This record gives sequence, structure tokens and C-alpha cells, in this order.
Amino acid sequence: MSAPEGSRVLIDSFANGRPFEEDNVYLVAITNFLMGNNGSGLTDYTSEDTIFMQTEEGDSNIQDYIATLIKDECERNGSLTPDCIDWTWSVEYLAEPVTETYDGPIAATYSQGIEDGHSYVIYNEASRVILSNTIDGNDCEGVYCEAVGNCLTGELPQNAMVLTVHCTPDGFYEFQDQQGRYLCCSSAGGGLSLSDDSVSEDLRKWSTMEVEGGNIIICVGSASDITRGQALQYYDDQFMTYKFMRNGAFIFNFYEI
Repeated sequence: MSAPEGSRVLIDSFANGRPFEEDNVYLVAITNFLMGNNGSGLTDYTSEDTIFMQTEEGDSNIQDYIATLIKDECERNGSLTPDCIDWTWSVEYLAEPVTETYDGPIAATYSQGIEDGHSYVIYNEASRVILSNTIDGNDCEGVYCEAVGNCLTGELPQNAMVLTVHCTPDGFYEFQDQQGRYLCCSSAGGGLSLSDDSVSEDLRKWSTMEVEGGNIIICVGSASDITRGQALQYYDDQFMTYKFMRNGAFIFNFYEI
């Protein structure tokens, strides 16, 4: 932050691809060295501005606790070597997180996973769009919807694609719309369509890979090696499939209707 404007690292988005907005307020964690340091750009802030500063009780620093632990180990064992360490440590924020509140109508609610027989919409956090049932050539359009906290707000857009999940005997998923059509990938990849049950079963089977920020949704029949398969992607204002990468264009969340 001490670098001149134009030469600083910019935050464009979070791990799930959701855009970083300069006017919003975010909870962040920094070291005590940065707090108030003249070169950090945080000189206007002090410990009075923090939610959690070092330890909640007492005057000791976290590093003092670590030093005491190491000293105690040495006194008990005569030395401290990597092979005698069978513990790990972490810093955890134990207070209730501050989240956005929303009191208006809810279109759908965030779901950690998907279940057989339940209905969902597929949402791309990075672009704030739901997969729609509007077909454009070999792709599907997206429809805007705002997410706040764990819900999609307002009324569900009329052209949002509501998909019912069917678990297959071999452990995959099929997504069927309200007209009975299946979400399918083309055999060569790239395309995304809605088809009846005459299409190859493998092209309508999908797996999910949980990643930070959501799920990568992979078509089983698009490649023999599932790790190189075609995955759902939102690109250039269209939902399509492509060889997956770990970025916001390939990360989706399921919101239950």
C-alpha cells in the first residue's frame, strides 16, 4: 500500500469470483505489525478500531503464548525437535460473524449440497447471474439476481432454470427442468443444451467438485478422464462448457427453491 497509485496490487474479486466493491465494508485480518505502521497505509487506524486485537483478555500477545509453549516443551523434553511435535495451532475468531441482513422477499436459499428430488437454481457468484432456460445457439443465457447473505433476493426471474436433481445409481447427478428436459453437454464440449431422454446418458450426467467459494460442475460424458472433463462455465454473458479451471467463471453455487 506504500506504492504509488497505479502500482499497487488491486483486489478485483474474492475466491468465489464475487466482485470486490470499494464502497462496501468488509471484515479483514491483518498482523499487529501492519496496524498503525507508517508504511502500511493504515496509519488512520488504531487498536480501538479492531474487533479483535491480540488476545481478548490480558496483555500477552499470541506470539508470547507460542514462545511459552516452546519453552515448556524444552523444559519437559530437554529440547524441541520437529519429530516431537504432534500438535498444531491456529488463530480462530470465535465471535459471531457480522453478515448482511435482508428483510425482503427471498427467491431461493443457499444450499451447502444437493439432494435427490430437490429443486435448485445454479448461480454464478462472480457475475451474479442464474442459469436461465433461454437458449442462444449452443449456449444458455444468464439472468441477473442479487445475492445477500445466504439467499437470492427478490422474486425469482421468470426465465430462471429451475432444475430438479436426480441421483444416478453410479453416484452422479442429472438435472431436469420443469418441462422434463435434461441439462446436457455436447460430446465435444463447449455446448450446453436442454434435451429429452434420448440423448446419451453420460452427456446428461454431472459431478460436482467442491472448491473454495462453491462448486465446479463437470459433465461426466465429455471426457474419459473426469479430471479433464468439460465443466459448466459462465463466459461472455453465456452459460457453456469448457475444460475447467479454478476461477470465478467455473465456480457455482446451488440455491434451493
